[in-house]
Amino acid sequence: MQAACLRMTFPSSQIEWMDKPLFGGLYRTTSHVEHLLTLEPTDVSHPYLPLSSEGWVRLDHQAYYRRTFIGETPKEGLRAEDVPPERASG
Repeated sequence: MQAACLRMTFPSSQIEWMDKPLFGGLYRTTSHVEHLLTLEPTDVSHPYLPLSSEGWVRLDHQAYYRRTFIGETPKEGLRAEDVPPERASG
């Protein structure tokens, strides 16, 4: 599987993290990975994911400090009682 990289840059005094996944898939949790890139070193933490690694990356001749947060998060919306579970086809 391949995907094009989406990259946005804008000055901000506030960090907005991705929402937890709501629905989909067969599992009640999902693997969640987020990267924080900053121009200066920071000790910012994630609201619900543990810090996995730190380092730096270079994009378009600019160095960024990187903090990576990885964990499993529960899906916030689960199947209603009257909806049967998914089945593998075949």
